[in-house]
Amino acid sequence: SSGINAEWPLRPGILTTMFLLASTVILFFAWQIYLFVATQLKRARLSAIPQPPIVSLYSGHEPTITKAKAENRFLDLIVEWVGKYGSTLIFHQWDLAFIFTADPVLLKQVTTDLTSFKKVDRLPNRMLFGQKLIGTESILSGNGLRWAVKRKTMIQFFAKTNIKDLYAVCKPHMETQQLNRWKEAV
Repeated sequence: SSGINAEWPLRPGILTTMFLLASTVILFFAWQIYLFVATQLKRARLSAIPQPPIVSLYSGHEPTITKAKAENRFLDLIVEWVGKYGSTLIFHQWDLAFIFTADPVLLKQVTTDLTSFKKVDRLPNRMLFGQKLIGTESILSGNGLRWAVKRKTMIQFFAKTNIKDLYAVCKPHMETQQLNRWKEAV
C-alpha cells in the first residue's frame, strides 16, 4: 500500500496547489486588514489637525482630489479647504497623510530651519512643486548636505524683498485664466 487512497479524486499536486492558493488569498486579505487598521490609527493620531470630512474610509480624500484634478481645479479645491478649515490642514490619500499650510510663519520656518523637518522623496503632485521644470535633482527632491546647501541658497530668492512685485506680474495671467474658465463654463 502506497499510503494514497486510489479512490481519492484529487492528486497530491492539486491539494498542494489549492493549499498554496488558499494561503495566498488569506494572507492577502490579512495584509489588507492590517493596512486598513494601521491607516485608521494614523488618521486618529492626526485628528487634531483640521481636515475636510473623509470621503472614503479606505482611500481618504482620494475621490475628491481625483475628481478635482480631472476637472483641472485641484488648486481651487485647496483654496476652498483653506477657507473652510484654516491655513493649516491635513488631507489623506490612501495611507498617506499630507499636511498643507498657507501660514506665512510656518512657511518661513520650513524654508529656513534645515534641521527640524524630515525630508521625503515622494511628493504628492510633482507638477505642483515644479519638478517638471527644475528636474528631480532639486531642493525639493534631494537629501542630505547637497539638499541643505541648495535649500539655503534658494531661500534668498523667496525673501519678501524679491517676491513683493510677483503679484503684479502674475495678476494679468491669473485674470486671463479665470476669464477662460468662465467662458468654458458659459
